[in-house]
Amino acid sequence: NGAFPLPQRPARFNVIAADGSQIYPDRHGIALYYLINVGSIVFRHGLSDAPSTASLPEVFFEDEDLYYEEENSLITTEMINANRDVRELGELARLTKIEAASAPTTALLDNSLLLYISLREQNPKFSREVIEKYLAHLDVLRDSGAVVAGVVDRPRSANLIRLLNLSTLGPDEITQENL
Repeated sequence: NGAFPLPQRPARFNVIAADGSQIYPDRHGIALYYLINVGSIVFRHGLSDAPSTASLPEVFFEDEDLYYEEENSLITTEMINANRDVRELGELARLTKIEAASAPTTALLDNSLLLYISLREQNPKFSREVIEKYLAHLDVLRDSGAVVAGVVDRPRSANLIRLLNLSTLGPDEITQENL
């Protein structure tokens, strides 16, 4: 219950953000494929350089991309979403490792930092593989020394609504039922 002055702004710092999108396979389309695109931006405060931006689209059309192992069923939207999440975090980790060496760095992911694949995907082997890759990227981010945050930017997001609701509760009102 106190007010504190802002710290002095550093002369130099970096802000890095990554976000992904996807196009799911269309069984009725002329070709069977899916696409994952990861975009990123690096803002280097204190330098005269313009922000660096990148877009890394990748199209998946080979059988080994479309079908998981010997199951002969098309890759699920949950699997594609998990692969997108891993690629987003991987690109953020790659850029942060480079940029954090030069200045204090904040890395922003357009999503929660939690990976919910294990709650939605029915293939345990796939879930384990995704989680291992995701944790490896989190290790790189931790080792970089950067501040990392997940950002939920959709005003109608359930997480944001829950957080706003939680902020209206007094300390004694924060109970399991209210959460």
